[in-house]
Amino acid sequence: METTSSSSSSHASIGAYIYGSEVIVVIFFRWHDDWVNKRTLLVLSELKRVNHNLDMVDREVTNDRIRELERENGILKAKLEKMLETNTKMKAKKNDLKKLKEKLLGN
Repeated sequence: METTSSSSSSHASIGAYIYGSEVIVVIFFRWHDDWVNKRTLLVLSELKRVNHNLDMVDREVTNDRIRELERENGILKAKLEKMLETNTKMKAKKNDLKKLKEKLLGN
């Protein structure tokens, strides 16, 4: 947690914290009871945990999508190689037929 700025008065203090690209502004009240301050820190801690979990989910989804695209790419590459092989065989057969035709016609 990184404090970027803060100010205070006789009743409250304000702090700005940075979590990744998010800026969170927190007001700490100066009451006789610290309950609000403790709850605020607890909520900040929970926000940090949730933000971390969201980042992990984003990475997992991204990695899953990358694996899916790589698999699709492999399938398409195999199909293309098979088509190229078939095309090469067809050209060879066409040339063989052309030579056979010339031989039969005596040209």
